[in-house]
Amino acid sequence: MNARNLRGVIIIVDVRRGPEAEEEALCNFLAHHQRPFLIVATKSDKLKRAELEKQHKALTGKLDGYEPLLFSAENNTGKEELWRAIEELVSGRGRHET
Repeated sequence: MNARNLRGVIIIVDVRRGPEAEEEALCNFLAHHQRPFLIVATKSDKLKRAELEKQHKALTGKLDGYEPLLFSAENNTGKEELWRAIEELVSGRGRHET
């Protein structure tokens, strides 16, 4: 993979359904090619706290330990963390560089 301008990839998944096969394959592809990426689990406001924690743990396990950032546009959960993570990707200090 020879994309010099690619600083990172943001993969968006619905926390309620988790990643589909294509999203898992993309994570594996990016990790294999040592490209930084960030997984954002949206709609975190739709689940109760216990269920959200359960889903977060399940997502992390399903994505080979890559921890998704929980986000909600409805109540701004994870907004500041997401901006920081984007800044890290753009600056070349991506969260999941290997």
